[in-house]
Amino acid sequence: MAISLVASTGGLALMPAFAKQLLPPSVVSRPLEGEVPTIEVAVGYSEPYTSTVLKLFLSRLDDLAGPRQES
Repeated sequence: MAISLVASTGGLALMPAFAKQLLPPSVVSRPLEGEVPTIEVAVGYSEPYTSTVLKLFLSRLDDLAGPRQES
């Protein structure tokens, strides 16, 4: 939705880096300078739920999260 709004109105949006590959030719992207911002994310699920998709997702969480920042 943000990409459509930027493309149609000439506005701007802050988006994750992976969105660059989704942009139409009429939209220009510029990386932010400085330290890369991070956010904390939590995952909640019901333990009795036995979906194979859930099991695969949980097994890949560390890979999906990327490298950990040392504090």
